[in-house]
Amino acid sequence: MLFTTGLPTSPRQTTLSAWDGLEALWGILLAVVGTIYTYRQNGGAEGRHFLQRYFAVGWVVSVRWLAVSIPVSTAFYTESTHWYDPLFFAVVAAGFYWRMAHHVKDLAQRATAV
Repeated sequence: MLFTTGLPTSPRQTTLSAWDGLEALWGILLAVVGTIYTYRQNGGAEGRHFLQRYFAVGWVVSVRWLAVSIPVSTAFYTESTHWYDPLFFAVVAAGFYWRMAHHVKDLAQRATAV
């Protein structure tokens, strides 16, 4: 759900740094690993309604995480990308997938208990 393109974020920023490339790679890696983790928390191949849960829960968790991460990230905004930008993104994205997988697992367990 959370994904970065690695494109310049400022109209005045015309070149990409190595940190931008690292942030793009982290975005792809975390999206793949986070989706697999969420799939397994849903029950893997025996799980039901994965896509419905993934998108519904992902939407709610995205809004909640954005409400926190946007103010924090704007407080540390600079014109160029620094070492802490990919680190911040990785922490936010990993936390997002962790919370989403937690809620998907909770839904899957409740569905099997009924």
